Formats: sequence, structure tokens, C-alpha cells
Amino acid sequence: MLSRVINLTQAFFLFAFGRFALHQVSETDNGVERCADFVAHIGQELALGTRGRLGRLGGTDEVGDVLARPMLANLDVRRMARPAMQRLAEHAQASVSLGVRERLEMVYVENCRAQAPLALGIGVGARLPVATSSMGLAWLCGLDEPQRESVLGEIRQSERSRWPKLRTGIDQAVAQYRELGFVTSIGQWEPDINAVGCPLVIGQGLVVMSFNCGGPATRLTPQRLLSDIGPRLATMVAEVRTAIEGAGTARPR
Repeated sequence: MLSRVINLTQAFFLFAFGRFALHQVSETDNGVERCADFVAHIGQELALGTRGRLGRLGGTDEVGDVLARPMLANLDVRRMARPAMQRLAEHAQASVSLGVRERLEMVYVENCRAQAPLALGIGVGARLPVATSSMGLAWLCGLDEPQRESVLGEIRQSERSRWPKLRTGIDQAVAQYRELGFVTSIGQWEPDINAVGCPLVIGQGLVVMSFNCGGPATRLTPQRLLSDIGPRLATMVAEVRTAIEGAGTARPR
């Protein structure tokens, strides 16, 4: 039951986030609009189900609008984060992304990359595994204990043969996050890719998103991730959180 509630919360946010994004893009920006529409569609399908088991609740547009107003009226996360993401991408000569969870994967909803030829070429709409990617591990670290254990139960059911190794890696990530404020993934997702991740927790855990910075292992060495990129990413996320909280507490005059 708890897992279902978590899924619905994430799904409704994803749907509302996508609908809100649709209002922020130019009518001529077809690529971004299609992406925002896709994100909204994912949330709609997750929240309501293809068989309508939860009912229409007054229609999906109405649900999205109602949910979007209080949470997203002043919280355009992508807009707030993008400049800082681009600065970090240029500094690291790598890619910086923002993602949300969809079942046992993380879906990129924003991506900034350096002009360097070796920067990762994956972009908005890309999917990474929750259990092994820096973005997914960071997202898990942003959950409270009951939520995390519920998701780990899903991973255990899906990855029975790999579960002991995955659980060890997740426990190590949680310990690292508690100590450093970010997590590293050294070749866990792809052998030649290293990355660092940090969660963005909104509304006392109501919504958890995640940022990562990843690139070739030759450029993002473990030492550089720990001493430079990781702390910069954690600082960036803290600044984005502060901006969101400031926007959320603003009152019209």
C-alpha cells in the first residue's frame, strides 16, 4: 500500500510537472513541447492507469491543474536549475541532468552538457536504473526510511539474482550520502562512465527529484568526483532548493 501511495505521489507530480511545462514553452518549440507532453503522459498513465482503476476524478486535465496549482505555481524547477546546471556542466566538461523516478528507472526531464566532444550524449527522456545509477542512488537517499525500504522491496522482486550485490551498493550509497551529501557511481551503470548524484527534496519529502553529473571515467576520476564535482553538485542543489523555497513562500501583494 505504501509503495502504491509513493507511486501515485510521484506520478501525480510528474503529470502536473509536465502540464505546467507545457505552459512555459513557446508554441514553436515543438521539441520541448513534445517532451513536456510526454512527461505529462507518463504521469497520467501512472496515476490513473490504462484501465481507469482510480476513476477519472473529474478528468485528467482537472486533476493535473488542481495538483499543479499549489505545488508548481511558483516552482518551475527546470527554469530555476538550468543556469546552475549549465555552469557545472562547463566546469566539469561533462553532462548535468535532472530526473524523476518512474517505477524502477529515473527519467531525465532536463539536461545540460558541456561543449566538450566527450560529454555524454544522452538527453531528456533518457532512462537510467534506480539501483545502479548515481541519479537513482541519490533519489533513494532522498527518501525517508519507510519509503526507501518499500522501493527496495520492488527492486528485490525485480532483480532477485543481483539483489545481494545491489543491496550492498545501495547501503554504501546511503552511508556515503549521510557523510558527504552526495553519492558516487564508479562504473556501476557503465564500466567507462563515472558520475555523482544528489537528491532534491521538496515539501518535506512529498516530492523527491535527483540531479547527477556524469561523464567518461578518464575525465571524471573518483578523486575529482569526491574533491570537486560532488561538493559543487551538492552546493548547486542546495541553492536550487533555497530558490524553490523562496518562490514557494512568496505571497502576491
